[in-house]
Amino acid sequence: MTQVNLANGLLSRLSKRMEHRRDYDLGKVYGSYGLSDEVNLDIVNTANNSDPVILDVGANKGDYSGLTAARLDNSSVIHCFEPSLAHEETFRGLQNKYIGRMMYYPYGLSSADGSKDLYKDSEGSGLSSLYDRDVRHHGIAFTQNESVRVTTLDHWVNSSGIS
Repeated sequence: MTQVNLANGLLSRLSKRMEHRRDYDLGKVYGSYGLSDEVNLDIVNTANNSDPVILDVGANKGDYSGLTAARLDNSSVIHCFEPSLAHEETFRGLQNKYIGRMMYYPYGLSSADGSKDLYKDSEGSGLSSLYDRDVRHHGIAFTQNESVRVTTLDHWVNSSGIS
């Protein structure tokens, strides 16, 4: 492959990634963030051949967690942390669907226990964040917030019995 072809290939891939990122920032891509099933299979194959602790922190609507849990064998568990109560019913359903393979925690992980504001542009948004990011350059504004519960990873590990 010539240097010109290599450079064009890299620019093409970079352009596609930037376009995907723009769509994500504009709220057109949610959940799995466009990750392909092949990426999920790599994660799952690793999980099914070991005894992992899989965390989905900021699990949002559970799209990624659901895809992953569906492919896990019965000994692997994905732990989903989503502080927005807008998704609680969805996660209760996913937990019932993937009994023993998915655990839902209705709080976020942070540097200290307590509560924080979850910033969002709309109810149930895939762009929600504990950080008041400035995304106005994408035509989006965080006009809403929700007080959510947070804990530290250390506290969760100690209370969950995971070692």
